[in-house]
Amino acid sequence: MGAIVQIEASLNAKQRTALLLMAQGLPYTQVAEQSGLAIQTLYNLRASSPEFRRELDRLQRLAYAEGVYQLRSLVGQATETLRAIMAAPDASYRDKLGAARAVFEYAGVSPDDNAGVAEEGDDPEFAALLAIMESVLGATDGH
Repeated sequence: MGAIVQIEASLNAKQRTALLLMAQGLPYTQVAEQSGLAIQTLYNLRASSPEFRRELDRLQRLAYAEGVYQLRSLVGQATETLRAIMAAPDASYRDKLGAARAVFEYAGVSPDDNAGVAEEGDDPEFAALLAIMESVLGATDGH
């Protein structure tokens, strides 16, 4: 977790350390080793301390949200990578096809299903993707 996180003040330092490690998904053996708490103590805290469970749930939600944010921040870079692969004159057809399939998959578009999709002549990017697919797979039905 990149941001400074406040943890319930009534928990001691070892418990707070354990919470942060558990929220990151570390196995109990590593959490015990790094926090100084026994593995059984970790299980007991999780099972019998509503305060500990509540903090763990909150920290796990924060960690998940941060992970989602970081992934979303990479979407532009991933899109540019796919675009570069498809446009690279020296890229293999296999690589271009893989990139085109990824674009179709992530966009929720099937090259065989034109329902709700602009015609190739109306959308130059779609036409370019379809041309790559056709050059590798052969002409599709009627395109």
